[in-house]
Amino acid sequence: MKCLIIDDDPHCALLLEQYIETAAEAELLATIHDPLQAMEQITAKRIHPDIVFLDMELSPVNGTEIAQQLQNHALVIFTTSRPQLSTGAYRYNAVDYLLKPVRYEHFSEALKKAGRLLRPKPRSTHFFARESMGGKLVKVLFDDILYIQSAGNYAKILLCGERYYLMHVSLNKLKQFLPKQKFSRIHQSYIVNLDRVLALDGNMVYLSEDISLQMGATYRKDFLESLGAYMI
Repeated sequence: MKCLIIDDDPHCALLLEQYIETAAEAELLATIHDPLQAMEQITAKRIHPDIVFLDMELSPVNGTEIAQQLQNHALVIFTTSRPQLSTGAYRYNAVDYLLKPVRYEHFSEALKKAGRLLRPKPRSTHFFARESMGGKLVKVLFDDILYIQSAGNYAKILLCGERYYLMHVSLNKLKQFLPKQKFSRIHQSYIVNLDRVLALDGNMVYLSEDISLQMGATYRKDFLESLGAYMI
C-alpha cells in the first residue's frame, strides 16, 4: 500500500515514516509538509497514494478541507493532537484517526483497516440494503440503478421503471459498495450509472428524455475520465 504523509509537525511525520518503514505491506511515497503543495501533487496525478496520513490541524488549509478533496483519490487516516477533533474524522469518511504522539499499535490497527478496504472485492451484480425506518432488506441490482441522490442522512436510489428505495445511509458510504468502473459521482448530491448516461450537454447529464441532472464543476474532470472508456 502506497502511503503519503501530509503533516507540518516534523516529529509526528518522522515517527510515521519510521512506522511505515517497518510495515512490510506499506511503502512511503513522500512526506509533504505544505498541504497546498500536497494537493497540487495529487490532483495533477504526479503522485498516486493509496493511503494519506493527514494532519487535521494544518495551515493555511486544514485537514478536513483536504480530506474532502481526497475522496476520489485515496483513503484518509487523520492524525491530531486534540482528542476533541476525533469525532470529525468519521464525518469525512476517514478510515481512522490517530492521536499524537502516535503509538505503533494504533498505527498498525489503522493500516490494517485501510488494507481491508483496499483489498479487491469479488465481482458482484448487486448489494443488499435495508429500507428506511426499519424496513425490509432488499436486493438492489447495479444494472437497475439510474442514479442515486443524497437526501440528508438518507440516499434515494432511483431505479428503472420509476421505482426507488430510500436508505438510511450516506452517499459516501453507499459509494463504497458500487463498482468504480460502472458508477461515477457527478455532484455533491448525485451518483450516476455510467451505462445509463445518454448525453452530456454542458453541465447537464441526461439519463433519459425526462431525467437530467446538473454536474458539479469539481466533479467534471473525474466524470469525464470515467466516461473515457466509453468514448470513441
